[in-house]
Amino acid sequence: MDMAIRAVAVGDNCIDSYVYPIKQEFVGGNAVNVAVALHRNGISSSYVGVVGDDEYGGTVLEGLEAAGVDVSHSRRLKGDTAVTRVELRNGDRVFLEERLGVTANLTLDEKTLEFIARHRLVHNTHLGHTARFVPGFKEAGLVVSFDYSTMEDGELVGETIEYVDIAFASFPEQDRLKAIELAKALVARGPRIAVVTMGEAGSVAFDGRNVWRQLAVPVEGVVDTLGAGDTFIGTFLSGWLKGEDTAAILQEAAAQSANNCKHFGGWVPKEERD
Repeated sequence: MDMAIRAVAVGDNCIDSYVYPIKQEFVGGNAVNVAVALHRNGISSSYVGVVGDDEYGGTVLEGLEAAGVDVSHSRRLKGDTAVTRVELRNGDRVFLEERLGVTANLTLDEKTLEFIARHRLVHNTHLGHTARFVPGFKEAGLVVSFDYSTMEDGELVGETIEYVDIAFASFPEQDRLKAIELAKALVARGPRIAVVTMGEAGSVAFDGRNVWRQLAVPVEGVVDTLGAGDTFIGTFLSGWLKGEDTAAILQEAAAQSANNCKHFGGWVPKEERD
């Protein structure tokens, strides 16, 4: 493990509140899940965001600290921590309601921006409310990663894509040729590499010259797909930062993403893994 490499995920967090088939709550959110995956793959990771001054806010920060993630520059604001109500249908997560709470009010002061700039890579998410900061991240010399999810927010893509080095998107159609076309279209707008995931159909990546195709790793008895995509991203970014071979990175990301489907929640706390 090379904890000398530092990466920070900025943006959303939440409590994933399951209503069926279990009634249980987990610390989650796209940026949070990626930060945890980065740490577990040997990268010194930080999470920057805002939580409420309620009990859930403490739960998020304490959970991340226990997972080894630096939350020293995350803040508590007066108000509610974000909550997502989740139902599982045949193991696939369905979001019933997303209450953004104070995460919709993310601001980054100079001190926090200076802290972010001390990392090598900054990861952003489609729900993270960081678009206005992305040009500054790039100007600061950071490697900029962005998860655009299903690409539904065209305005967000347009505002940020030219400043992004590593772009991620998910492609529900599970059509490999169209996914490759999407990866190429993204790279044409600025990124050094684009990765498109397709669930059970695997993933593809394109860096302006080479195309990689990765099959999904089969999972027997899927428990919960929530967080699998974030685990994929965190694992991919870890390998990329270490300079590993892209084909090997995609293979490991697929394996860890599949393994994440074997438990409830975006990630298992350390004490439950040991």
